[in-house]
Amino acid sequence: MKILNVTLTTRLGGLEQAFLDYNEALKITYNDVISIIHKSSPIEKLIKGQFYQINIFSKYDPFALFKLKQILAEQTPDLIITHGNRAHYTMSKIHGSIPVIGVCHTYSFEQIKHCDYIISVNKDMRNCLLNLGYNPNKIFYIPNMIRLPESLSYNRTALQQPLIIGLIGLKKLKEWIFL
Repeated sequence: MKILNVTLTTRLGGLEQAFLDYNEALKITYNDVISIIHKSSPIEKLIKGQFYQINIFSKYDPFALFKLKQILAEQTPDLIITHGNRAHYTMSKIHGSIPVIGVCHTYSFEQIKHCDYIISVNKDMRNCLLNLGYNPNKIFYIPNMIRLPESLSYNRTALQQPLIIGLIGLKKLKEWIFL
């Protein structure tokens, strides 16, 4: 699947880290990921793979909208994932029939309502969206990703055959102790 992953912020914070994590996770699952970032974004050096830089002054910038439409026509993605209000609004205005999934990183919901689907990074944010009347079939909760150091990698070991589970019950104390 060809996916455009878009953020149009000029900072380096949690939203931008989530954007980079989505890039990496989507590539690991064999998707073709193309990033679109703001020309002044400091994450340029951290992106792996193909990306475009857009000089966008506001969500209404006609030159940026034209450039983004050109990228859509050139790349013909199957899906667009947006991070941040400017990306939510801008891409949902030019996407045509390409589905737009907005990753909701803040409690500012005005721009994300333009997206076809919403990923909420926490359960409370999802509940707020539901309380505001958003379609529950179009809002999904996926927490932010974390990268585990390789030293903490999981090594599956063989279980004893048969598997033994021990249990001791203390009737007087009305407690169970699991071993």
